[in-house]
Amino acid sequence: MSPFPVVTFFSVLTVAGQLLSLVFLVMLVSRGGILATAKDWISSHALLLMLVVTLSATLGSLFFSEIAGWTPCKLCWFQRIFMYPQVFLLGYAIWKKDRGIAPYILVL
Repeated sequence: MSPFPVVTFFSVLTVAGQLLSLVFLVMLVSRGGILATAKDWISSHALLLMLVVTLSATLGSLFFSEIAGWTPCKLCWFQRIFMYPQVFLLGYAIWKKDRGIAPYILVL
């Protein structure tokens, strides 16, 4: 199996995530209107959004190392050390409905 369709998918996902980050930054500094409504929705679903990001990063790194057979570099190992526990921590926080985990996740 060629890993290049998956590489293309993650590349598009990365660019989309960067564009969404810019939109979120504009929402953070804006007041009123539809942006305020979107900001409220994002803040109420922040844990789920963080889980989606960490889960996609975890699955992507596992795909590249285990299925595509690429050897992780030294920096990839650091990413894995800090990213993998977040999937479990965020899943547990969502299950327990505990929003107090956000500062600990941001440190990771």
